[in-house]
Amino acid sequence: MSFKCQVCGKAQDAGSKPNNIVIETRYVTYRNKDNEGNVKLSEGTEIVKQLKVCEKCKLRVYQVDTIESKVV
Repeated sequence: MSFKCQVCGKAQDAGSKPNNIVIETRYVTYRNKDNEGNVKLSEGTEIVKQLKVCEKCKLRVYQVDTIESKVV
């Protein structure tokens, strides 16, 4: 068994690779310091939840939800 599909629940053949599908993200603001100690803000997204799915289920999972923002 290579992995178990998180949609259909079937065990996949050895050597098969999972399709990682991102289903939930969030916006994030990071506080960084440069070499001189100045604070710089960077923005981006983080993966909150992803599924490992087989080839057949890959097309069934398509919706990505964005949840609340977060400052780190």
